[in-house]
Amino acid sequence: MKKRPPVSLKKGDTVTVEVKDPAAFPEGMQATFYTEGWIFGSGVAVKELGHAAPSAADTGAKTVEQVPSEISDQICSA
Repeated sequence: MKKRPPVSLKKGDTVTVEVKDPAAFPEGMQATFYTEGWIFGSGVAVKELGHAAPSAADTGAKTVEQVPSEISDQICSA
């Protein structure tokens, strides 16, 4: 099997993740995905091999409820 060249992404690029179980991701959930490449074109699509979702309490991360204006800004600039 030939190894594909690395993919370089920049802020604002779109990546679509085909997840194993969509019900495992409630709205606003953030996760780190481990993936394999699938489709490469004007965007990138990958298939989930696994994921890790740290809790906000464990990491000090912000939840969606804590940053509604930041979320809105990200959606508008996409």
